[in-house]
Amino acid sequence: MAIETSYYGLYLLKYLKETEDPRQHDHDFINSRADDAAGVFEGERRAGAKVDQAQEVAMRVQKRQLMATKLQDGTTALDYVKSWSEDAQPWAMAGVLSCIEKGYSLNRLTINWEARNLRYDKK
Repeated sequence: MAIETSYYGLYLLKYLKETEDPRQHDHDFINSRADDAAGVFEGERRAGAKVDQAQEVAMRVQKRQLMATKLQDGTTALDYVKSWSEDAQPWAMAGVLSCIEKGYSLNRLTINWEARNLRYDKK
């Protein structure tokens, strides 16, 4: 399956390439996230939001998901990601999202291991 040429798909693909995220080749993942963002944008527009307002809301979808997600110790996933160094934060976020997608336990050790595997394992 090819990546759809939607704004959200291309934006996400650019981000994944810039952060060297291995999911840059996962077209299903990119298309699914792009569809989610487009759905939020469409919903906001139907509710009367201006284009730029709807756009801003759509781009915050993943951030809100991370804020609502809690680790086993009660820390939000977003706070945990922010605790990493700035250059490692994309990998921490990728580790959290990968653990969620795979149904793994959300604890620091599992997330660290998953982030490490994503960053250093070239498949």
